[in-house]
Amino acid sequence: MSKSDAKEWLKEVVELSYLYDFYGELLSDSARSVFEGYVLNDMTLAEISDETGISRQGVHDTMKRTVKKLQNYEEKLHLVEKFKEIKNDVQTIRELALSQKNGDESACNEIIRLSDKMIQIY
Repeated sequence: MSKSDAKEWLKEVVELSYLYDFYGELLSDSARSVFEGYVLNDMTLAEISDETGISRQGVHDTMKRTVKKLQNYEEKLHLVEKFKEIKNDVQTIRELALSQKNGDESACNEIIRLSDKMIQIY
């Protein structure tokens, strides 16, 4: 796998993980099991097939349907998009507070503390 392919694959895994974090509870137990095996645990279709008793083709089909469901939830609800916007805004607030620290130090320190707390939560 080339460096650019690996980077693209990692980007896809991160995006799928976000979708799963927000919408995974809406999936069936079977879909969650397949998704977790394939994306989160980096298992092959054959390994998931052996573990679940579903054919490799069935695992592949389940995975495709599950990804599509997660993407459809995001298209309708935009929770991941909103989360990313809030995270970026908090990071900007933190950077501004750090750059203005020579003013009201107690207020800046509180902004930094709260933004750090919010960034760590997400």
